[in-house]
Amino acid sequence: MMYYAILILGLLILAILSYKKINLAIGIVILTLPFYLIRLEILSIPTTVLELMIYVVFLVWIIKKLKTQIFKIFQIHKGDTTSCRLRYFLSSNFIFPIFLILFGCIISIIVSPNKQAGLGILKGWFIDPLLLFLIISNVIKTKKQIIKILSFLAVSGIIVAVAGLFYYFFNELTYDGRLKAFFLSPNHLAMYLAPAGIICFGLFLNFKKYFYLFGFIICSIVIFLTYSYGAWIGFGAGILFLIFFFQKKIVWRKKVLLLIIAVLFLSTVFFFQCNTEKFQNFTNFSRSSFESRIIIWKSAATILKDHPFWGIGPGNFQNFYLDYQKKFPPYLEWAVPQPHNLFLAFYLQCGLLGLIGFFWIIFLFFKTSIRYLPVAGCRLPVAVLTAVMIYILIHGLVDTPYWKNDLAIIFWIVVGLMKVIQNAELKFSK
Repeated sequence: MMYYAILILGLLILAILSYKKINLAIGIVILTLPFYLIRLEILSIPTTVLELMIYVVFLVWIIKKLKTQIFKIFQIHKGDTTSCRLRYFLSSNFIFPIFLILFGCIISIIVSPNKQAGLGILKGWFIDPLLLFLIISNVIKTKKQIIKILSFLAVSGIIVAVAGLFYYFFNELTYDGRLKAFFLSPNHLAMYLAPAGIICFGLFLNFKKYFYLFGFIICSIVIFLTYSYGAWIGFGAGILFLIFFFQKKIVWRKKVLLLIIAVLFLSTVFFFQCNTEKFQNFTNFSRSSFESRIIIWKSAATILKDHPFWGIGPGNFQNFYLDYQKKFPPYLEWAVPQPHNLFLAFYLQCGLLGLIGFFWIIFLFFKTSIRYLPVAGCRLPVAVLTAVMIYILIHGLVDTPYWKNDLAIIFWIVVGLMKVIQNAELKFSK
C-alpha cells in the first residue's frame, strides 16, 4: 500500500506540473525512462511506472488543449501556430507512414498465434512512444526547447552511466565479464547510453561546457565496459559524423587526420580485446557471436519466406525461431527474443506494411536533415539528431535498438524533434 501511495502521489505531482509547465513534465518523463523496469498491474492489466507517467502527461495535455481551444483546435488561424499544431500533425507527411506501421503491427497481431504478447508490445513499444511523439510534436516550438529535451536525454544517460560504474566497481558483471548494470543484458545498457553519449558530445562541441564532456566520457567508458561491438561501431560512426559535419571550421586535411586517429583508436581498443573471452569467441567462427547471428538471420529469412506479407506478430520470434530448428544445424544460441537486426525485426513483427512505414519514416527524417543541416539556426539540433539516428541504423544491422520500451521512446523522440524542426519559426532561429 505504501508503494502505491507513493506512486499515486508522484503521478499527481506530475499531473500538476504537466498543467503548469508541460515542457518540464516531458523532460521528467525522459529523465526517468528506465522506470519502465518498474512493473505493476492495474485491473489485471500489466503496465509500468513509465507508461503511467506518459498517460498522465498526455491526458493533462489533451484536457488543457480541449479546455482552451475546443472550438478552434482543428482550425488554422493565421499567425496562431499553437492552435494549428494538432492540425499540422494530422496533415503532416509523417502521419501516413506511422499509420502503416501501426496498421501492419495490428494485422500482424491478429494473424499471430500469441495475441496477448503482441498487444503488450503494441502498447509499450508503439502506442506509448507515439503518445510522447505527439506531445513533443505539438508542444516543442523552438531550438532552445529542443536543446533542453536533448539535455534531459543526456542527463538520463549520465545518471545510468554513473550507476553502471557502481555495478562495475562491485564486480556485478555477466559470466563473461561484461557490464549490464540493472538492464537485462550488456547490449541493452549500451543501446541506452549510446544516444546520450552522442548528444553530450554534440552539445560539448557547441557550448564547450565541461559537464557535457564529462557525460560523453563516462558514457563512453560504460559503453566500452559492455563490450558490445555493434554499439562501439555505431557510437563511433555517430561521433565521426558530428566531427565531420558539425565543426565547419575543420578543414578536410584535419578531418582526414581525425578519421585516421579514430580508426587507429578503434583498432587499439579491439587489440586489447584479443585475450578476452568475448573476442576469442567472436573470432572463432564456428562458435562466434557473429556466426550465431548469421544463423539467426538465416532462420529469420526462412520464417519470412513462409510469412512474407503479415509477418509473425510482435513477441513471437523466439517460438518461431525454435520451431524452425529442424531446418538448420544445431543453434549456437537458443534464447533469441529478437532477430538481431532492426529491419528484420520490423518486417517479422509488423509485416511488409510496417517495414515500408519504417523505411518511410527514415527517408523523411534524412530528407529533413539534409534540408536543414546547412541552416545556421538549425545546425546544432539537426546534426545531433542525425548522429543519433546514424548510430541507431548502424547498430541496427546487428541488433535491435528499437524493440524495447525505452529504446522505442528514444527513437520517436529523435523523429519527433526532427519533425519540429520543419516548423518555419525554427528555420530562422539563431
